[in-house]
Amino acid sequence: KMERAGLESVKGTTSELSLNFRRKDPVNHVELRLGGFYADIENWILWEPTLYRYWTASNIRHVVSRGVECMLETGGRAGEWHYGMNADYTFTLATNESYAGYGDLSLHRPLPYLPKHSGNLSVHCMREGWFIDYQLVFSGKRFTQSAYGEDGPEIILNPYALNDLGAGKHLKLFTRELTLKGVARNIGGTEYMMSYTKPMPGRNYSVIIEYSF
Repeated sequence: KMERAGLESVKGTTSELSLNFRRKDPVNHVELRLGGFYADIENWILWEPTLYRYWTASNIRHVVSRGVECMLETGGRAGEWHYGMNADYTFTLATNESYAGYGDLSLHRPLPYLPKHSGNLSVHCMREGWFIDYQLVFSGKRFTQSAYGEDGPEIILNPYALNDLGAGKHLKLFTRELTLKGVARNIGGTEYMMSYTKPMPGRNYSVIIEYSF
């Protein structure tokens, strides 16, 4: 359930600068992108969970968000193996710059549920229809409140890293492709929460069958 009423329109200015590098030959390719961004936003819409298990939206008068991003993509062929890799990392600092008066504990504070550090890595290898996939997802610590001590002791969600591993086979069936795949998710059994009081699954498994029409 989500609730939104009486919200004001978001407005502001954003800027971004990026540098790109590409190298490609008949067998392999590499692409690297580095960038930075800055946004000055009025009436930023912030979604936050409540104690009653639904989310509410509210406006923050003034938010400044800035950060850097980097991305690496590579792929190609090594002998009979085809491979691909994607990696990205983002540093984001989004802070409340609204001054509500004396004793305002939310001023200059990072917004709830937005980690400063986040990233992921995915690797794919394939040979003669057989494939192996690996994925790593990382998130830094996250605050759960707009202001320290607002509703009691501060609660911070710990950083987490999730590892997923999958393997399978591409087959031909009636001129179409059939994919059989097994996946082990969160293979390290990491304990983490996307939002406070809502723990996510530990190690879990699934079997996937896909048929392309």
